[in-house]
Amino acid sequence: MKVIEGYRISPGIAVGPVYYIERTNYFVPKVNLKAQEVPLELLKFRKAVGKAITELNELKELLKDKLSDDQLQLINAQLMAIADEEMIKEVFKHVTRSRKNVAWAYNEVMSQYERMLGDSSSRYQSERMVDLSDVKRRVLHHLLFNEKYNAPKIQVPSIVICERIAPSDLIHLHGQEILGIITRYGGYDSHSGILARALNIPYVSGINIDEISDSDKVILDADTARVFVNPDSVLEKEYLERQKKFRQRIDIKSIEGEEHQTRDGVKIGIYVNAGFYEEVKLIKPSVVKGIGLFRTEYICFEKNAIPDEDEQFELYTKVLLHMDGKPVTFRIFDFGRDKILDILDIKALRKKEILEDTGGIRFALENPSLLVTQFRALIRSSTNGEIKILLPLVNEVEEVERARALFKKVMNETDCRSLGCKTDIPIGVMIETDRAIENLEGLAQKADFLSIGTNDLAVYLLGKKRDEYMIKNHYHPEMFRAVKKVVEVGEKFNIPVYVCGEMAADPIALIGLMGVGIRSISVNLSSLKIVTELIAGINHKEIRKLEKLILKERDIVSLYKLLNETYLDAVKNQT
Repeated sequence: MKVIEGYRISPGIAVGPVYYIERTNYFVPKVNLKAQEVPLELLKFRKAVGKAITELNELKELLKDKLSDDQLQLINAQLMAIADEEMIKEVFKHVTRSRKNVAWAYNEVMSQYERMLGDSSSRYQSERMVDLSDVKRRVLHHLLFNEKYNAPKIQVPSIVICERIAPSDLIHLHGQEILGIITRYGGYDSHSGILARALNIPYVSGINIDEISDSDKVILDADTARVFVNPDSVLEKEYLERQKKFRQRIDIKSIEGEEHQTRDGVKIGIYVNAGFYEEVKLIKPSVVKGIGLFRTEYICFEKNAIPDEDEQFELYTKVLLHMDGKPVTFRIFDFGRDKILDILDIKALRKKEILEDTGGIRFALENPSLLVTQFRALIRSSTNGEIKILLPLVNEVEEVERARALFKKVMNETDCRSLGCKTDIPIGVMIETDRAIENLEGLAQKADFLSIGTNDLAVYLLGKKRDEYMIKNHYHPEMFRAVKKVVEVGEKFNIPVYVCGEMAADPIALIGLMGVGIRSISVNLSSLKIVTELIAGINHKEIRKLEKLILKERDIVSLYKLLNETYLDAVKNQT
């Protein structure tokens, strides 16, 4: 038996065989066409190529002022490869003469090109093979997206192993027999990590996956970030029991009622975070106050492109209808570096230090057409439920003023009376930078509510990177002092304050947040049961007495001990 240690991304226990996947290896169906089916297949290919070209041109336009000429040339190279006439002729020939379905034909043609370049003695030509794999993946995505065969099929309950896993991969695999995830690369606060926690999938990263073969059986202990390869029967039996308890622990069916309160009767608003409709479908509206953070940019990961107005409207409407009148807070597109690179999906660009200052409301304001489209889709969808809008990574009052002015302009241009759109949609501000903390009072006067994003706040306030060690920042005294400032400003201007970052889902950190006055939180669905049970065991009056101790503390370890002791007492009182 081997024991391999890594980093915990999403907690939990999984026992089973392994299933290796590789992002570039789409499951491509092979279908022999009838003569009358050929024209439709050719049309499907032209549409896929057109979509791939359109999305790359849109991204190129968005980023033209942020990338160098050499970096933009990488996008141009993809555009040329996608539209290559010789390649298109070869695909058409395979479809019309051999009667192969277009995905099969395209995959064969591109694989042949890749082999030719790979065999080349030219270093330049060999390096271009990476470009072709990016191109092939992009076009196949459009050919196979939404098809029943768009992802590998896991035949038996298995633990997925791969180099890294993208959010779109997780979406496609969710609902299959996936027990857990093991990757070589990936961080705690990565988008895939957030989604894995939301879907209750145990996930460990930082593992040398070369030490695990596809015939091995493994135990994935994501609670302690360990992987046991080919365990003995005694250990396997022990972990099978732990796996059973883990599944019972995350079962939210036992949660009842939306009014959650502490042991001494103080009501705490509990909302959930989401970013994909797959997550939303798992939410039982009757047990939460609503969705406190919907990450709208995640729809771009599903499509590998920025959706148009109607596509956005369709998604927002589905989310609102599912929540059955409960409020949904839609954060506008928050395109940071990692998210833009995920959508671009060009491996060569990942190696470059680019787009470091991209993201938040500033990027949206720099691309007003993008923001206008999203505002219009959100306004139109407001006929289907209670909607709120959240502005991300705000630093300056002027940014809020510009966003609100643009929103008002779009509202005036939309025929709200005939469409039945709401005209009093609240607009909130995310507090997640040190500059926002400095400008709190000014921001509060321009906002209908404040939402504290603790993940990015730790980055800006503490100078930390968003990585697998993010959880350690949850107990930093400076974080609680910043949160307290937001609470005080919210009270001064009589506007609600929420915490929607991972810190709210950490039971020990939650003790501290409630200690400094937080009364509303938004957590991933996977944390809902743990959080509701913890709150039920807390004496709010006693927790609030911790405030002075928390705010005067300077040492992380000492603060952690204080909060942990209080947490353990609360656990004893859980019913």
